[in-house]
Amino acid sequence: MNKSQTKELKFSASRLKTKSSCSWVYYARYHLKLQDDTNAGALMGTCCHTIFESLTLPRRRKLFDKIVSAGTIADSAAIKLYVDKYLKKNQLAPDLFQKIDEMVMQGLKNDFFCEGGEIKGVELEFDLKGPGYRIYGLIDRLIEYEKNYQRIQDWKSSKKLFTDEELKDSIQAKMYSLYVRKTNPGAKP
Repeated sequence: MNKSQTKELKFSASRLKTKSSCSWVYYARYHLKLQDDTNAGALMGTCCHTIFESLTLPRRRKLFDKIVSAGTIADSAAIKLYVDKYLKKNQLAPDLFQKIDEMVMQGLKNDFFCEGGEIKGVELEFDLKGPGYRIYGLIDRLIEYEKNYQRIQDWKSSKKLFTDEELKDSIQAKMYSLYVRKTNPGAKP
């Protein structure tokens, strides 16, 4: 097969992680296109992610301050209603509200508004092509600080904690850093 006939590989971080953890799940999900029944943890993560996206908007800063001050998302009638309806719609136990609350509060208390930096992108979707590969992904937020330092922020709301090895050698972090370096020469992700 010559170079012009070589099939381009296209991967996201989640595809690569699935492939490395279980080739059968990868094959079933991405080649056979079998339905992937979402689990409760993933559904809770989606709920948290939606709340984060909503509170990112500068006009929602007062709501953010109110929630952080109270220490619970239940202090916002609108967010409480959203979570209650989300749990019901997805047939999740109402007591999972507490877990969602804890997960969201953890994210909100960790420099949520990126003090000292400028948010350059929110829900930044990318598709980067290179020689024989193509990677794509979605960066939750890209923040720029002085001296062209770029911070890549990706909200994680899984109940499973990363292992030391996953933290040290994250394919997702490498892919996101590659995107920032390719699209912003001189950036220091």
